Amino acid sequence: AQSLEHKIDREGVGLLLRSALFRRVVLSAALVLGSHALHDTFSVIRWTNAGISPQAASLLWSLAVAGEVFMFFLAGPWLLQRISPPMAIAVAAVVGAIRWLVSAATVDLTAVVLIQPLHGVSFALLHLACMRLLGGHVPPHLAATALATATSRPAATRTWRPMMTANTKTTVLGGGCFWCLDAVIRDLEGVIEVESGYA
Repeated sequence: AQSLEHKIDREGVGLLLRSALFRRVVLSAALVLGSHALHDTFSVIRWTNAGISPQAASLLWSLAVAGEVFMFFLAGPWLLQRISPPMAIAVAAVVGAIRWLVSAATVDLTAVVLIQPLHGVSFALLHLACMRLLGGHVPPHLAATALATATSRPAATRTWRPMMTANTKTTVLGGGCFWCLDAVIRDLEGVIEVESGYA
């Protein structure tokens, strides 16, 4: 039975990888989330070098998280009733690019305050759109694997190979608003347990 389960899991992952839609969603999400990883890595260093205090930097991150919460719970679901998930992914990418362009051009505190909430669009809307798109196009027993692969940061991809080899799968998701991810993932068919918190 063990080898049969292993074969079924490999076949399921193979099915995902053969899907052009799945590959496009993963590529799009990887580009947007990769830009977030770079921004998150270097923004505080850049702000500090520009004379922005640690207290102001904390408030700037709070604005980004507030944008995520607003998008996850209010604006995102409303927006996805009006535009298609692929369009929402495109909007998330464009808004992410705008945030990057402004970040590259200036560290003026007013400008940074204005662009930080855009994180909610480029991050949370991307997650919601990927979940909506993949949830409607992949087999239900592969939904958790597809969503984890497409919408998690690179840390989760290190757990992808072990996920293919066991009957019960585990993934680690990295999200700025992990309680929001928790709430959405908890309701997916086949999810047994969700634990959120700081790693």
